[in-house]
Amino acid sequence: MDKHIHMSYCTTEGFNQLAFNYLGIRYNNKGKNKLYLEVEELIEESQVTPAEVAEELMKSEEAGIALGELLTFLKRKRTEKDELDEVESPETKRQKIRSVEAKGSARRRSRRVVNRRLGL
Repeated sequence: MDKHIHMSYCTTEGFNQLAFNYLGIRYNNKGKNKLYLEVEELIEESQVTPAEVAEELMKSEEAGIALGELLTFLKRKRTEKDELDEVESPETKRQKIRSVEAKGSARRRSRRVVNRRLGL
């Protein structure tokens, strides 16, 4: 049997730990550079997994390059999410609701037919 295991998205604390593990960098609040702060801000806005962040950080051993790649990845994810939100207009949402309702009524009709055949 397949089981669905809910995994949380990456937080700034998780990112800080990953940055230390993969790049050996640890910034305190006073010593954070602009790139690091941008990445932290985007991580809070984005829905990315720790595995996705780690994958981007492993692309380079140079901290600046790796953070730049991660920043590009996070911006791309945010753009994709914004585009999906725009595509799913209120009309699209209404159609989805109608579709779900139609499936529910079809199930009820099929139950009635089965019940009649069984004499219930």
